[in-house]
Amino acid sequence: MLLHDILPPDDPRDARHCLVLHGLGDNKNGWKPVVGELGLPRLGWIFAQAPMPYHDGWSWFDIGNDFAIDDDQIRESRSALTTLIDHLLERLGIPSERLFLMGFSQGCQMVIDQALRADRRFAGVIGISGFLRMVEEFPAAFGAAGLTQDILMTHGLYDGLLPIINTRRIKDRLLKLGARIDWREYPKQHSVDPLSELPDIAEWLTKRIGA
Repeated sequence: MLLHDILPPDDPRDARHCLVLHGLGDNKNGWKPVVGELGLPRLGWIFAQAPMPYHDGWSWFDIGNDFAIDDDQIRESRSALTTLIDHLLERLGIPSERLFLMGFSQGCQMVIDQALRADRRFAGVIGISGFLRMVEEFPAAFGAAGLTQDILMTHGLYDGLLPIINTRRIKDRLLKLGARIDWREYPKQHSVDPLSELPDIAEWLTKRIGA
């Protein structure tokens, strides 16, 4: 089971949670201060830790010196993430429609991949400054709920680590296949923009929490 921490919502009578996946070299604590800035008392949070050690942190999959990505490790992490989601839904006593997924960088890859291949619909999916591997497997890889997922994808215009042009191509391909993607760009690097992006994410979540 992936290591994780659960922070319940202030109002447990209306339980909704968001599962947050960190990026390369980070850990389950890295995003706790960030989501604290969103100010969403009706939303509980789960912070999961990637399974593979990476220097002083953790990763969802290896990236080689030539930027080659190990897709088999993505598949292994996909399976581990699915197991964690099954566990969380049972433990929290909520349907998948009350669970949001959010991920940054490698975490973005994992949540978008999970949502599009899923047979269950989530409350919403947020992918920040990331990408998607194995795009060529779609549309065959779409799960029964894949084309019903509400997905917010954000990226930085000045991202030097994951250039926006590549993620735009992935987004465009998925849109042509029928994926429901709300795409937004920000004047940032490989990071989170606290002035515009975080308020937009909070607004996007709030609309779906109130639904």
